[in-house]
Amino acid sequence: MKQSAVEKTSIAWFKLAECIERGEKERALNLHRLLMHSHGDAAYRKKLEADLLVSFDKQKSLDYYCEAALLYAQNGDKQEVVFIYEQIVKLFPDQLEIQKKIITVCEELKWNKKAFFYLVDVVFKMMKTPSVEAITIEEYLYAALDGALSFDCQKQLDQLLRTLEVIDNQWYGKAQAYLKDLK
Repeated sequence: MKQSAVEKTSIAWFKLAECIERGEKERALNLHRLLMHSHGDAAYRKKLEADLLVSFDKQKSLDYYCEAALLYAQNGDKQEVVFIYEQIVKLFPDQLEIQKKIITVCEELKWNKKAFFYLVDVVFKMMKTPSVEAITIEEYLYAALDGALSFDCQKQLDQLLRTLEVIDNQWYGKAQAYLKDLK
């Protein structure tokens, strides 16, 4: 009995998974290349290659994810851009620049609460990074405070302020003064 093209492709994906599981990098990459000839979307192919590389060369996967995000952005698929950037942040939590890009794309998509979440995360990461200038932290902190007020995130605002109070009284004071000036 002959196998259909779909069945052969499905089997090939399972073979690819087996190669990854066994750590057979070259075989997995070759099988992946063959499978990619059947898919026309360059951004999708690049994302899959990045997903594959995570198992073998995590640092190199970062470059491929960034290329995939760029291709999706050129295609106008901003949702996929956010998803790829979020994958990068999961793999490389210290990628502040990627988180800043997530904020920008989320704002473009009107995903305000998600943008707020990343703003807060960026503020705290910046506070822990000695090379980040205070003016930059202040800019992101004020944007997070504005976001909390604009997007009706009172609970998250309270949590942000409590956390600031615990970790840095100076920034807590600046946040309180900024909020007072807004009222």
